[in-house]
Amino acid sequence: MRLLLVEEHKILRESIASILQQHFTDVDIVTSANGKSALNIINYQLQFELLIINLQLSDIYGVDLIESIRQKIDPPPIIAMNGLFSNFLIKKLLKLNVQGFLNQYNSSGDLIEAIHAIRNKERYYSGDIQSLIDDFNIENQYIQKIKQTFIRKIGYTDREIEIIHHMMSSKTNKEIAESLFLSNDTIKFHRKNIYRKSGVGNLLDLYKLLNSKHFFYEPK
Repeated sequence: MRLLLVEEHKILRESIASILQQHFTDVDIVTSANGKSALNIINYQLQFELLIINLQLSDIYGVDLIESIRQKIDPPPIIAMNGLFSNFLIKKLLKLNVQGFLNQYNSSGDLIEAIHAIRNKERYYSGDIQSLIDDFNIENQYIQKIKQTFIRKIGYTDREIEIIHHMMSSKTNKEIAESLFLSNDTIKFHRKNIYRKSGVGNLLDLYKLLNSKHFFYEPK
């Protein structure tokens, strides 16, 4: 297993590397003390099977580093380490498809367990982070229910929903028609129906209504 460990503090970097070498006989550990060095290593060395990244880096914010890595064609799985994880940070990392989370309360045993999980194509969340993710899922379900109930009540068709998203990008009727391979008159007809069903007379009021009903909400 070829692994890149990104940890700014030498004593922690050496300790983590030692723990990994004791528990994984097949591990090939490459270490980096900062984000820029990590990017150079990823760009110029062989493919890694796993990245372990401490988000608290002084040269590049760890989340920005992960975003840069995720732009690669075939990014490896990532375990993110941080002192503590806020709700916002967890949501951001989940969107970046981070597979493992370790905080300051986790032990070396948790690190080993996380690596085993990821090698088995699973994710790893410590107990406190799993609780927060469960809360996110409940929130997602609640808001999605409000959104879907609103759409059913209004009676938007799938085509109208598609056109609404184009409208919210400030596209003209002609631009929408070209994007959907429809006539300009067809878009005008749908637009008129959308306003009528929504009980509004212009794009701004439509946006305010849709936003209040979580129409643009996507599960995190």
